[in-house]
Amino acid sequence: MIFNGIVSEVLDFDDYWSDERFLLKKPVMNGSLACVYGDNIYHRKADGEFQQTWSFHSHPDGSVHQDNLNQDTGTTTRMLVFKQFNYFGVNAVDMPAGLECFIHRGIGRTWTFPEDKISELQDWIMELGWHGFQGRPTLWPNAA
Repeated sequence: MIFNGIVSEVLDFDDYWSDERFLLKKPVMNGSLACVYGDNIYHRKADGEFQQTWSFHSHPDGSVHQDNLNQDTGTTTRMLVFKQFNYFGVNAVDMPAGLECFIHRGIGRTWTFPEDKISELQDWIMELGWHGFQGRPTLWPNAA
């Protein structure tokens, strides 16, 4: 598992973009590696079309990477905000036997799980505790 968390708020892209709490999440392409990988990269232009800010999701010259824009905005208009989370990155932890059904890859998917499995997952996550960032993203240079 690379990430887990409790959703504390749901915002649309424009609210996330303009919310003062998330201004530092906007990419700064001449900044540190963490600044380059800011995730506050989408908002709507006056015509209603999504604008993709120069970021790791755009082309190196800052032009829109249409495939990434479509993937990130094509199935949802919402951003999930987490106050309690674990991001393991390269220090990913293995899911306990029986909880593999919760492994999720990609964005924009919804599943329904049995209540007993949800309780089991919650118990395991609570045992881990909430520690925030615990490992670098797997795609960052030298993250092996």
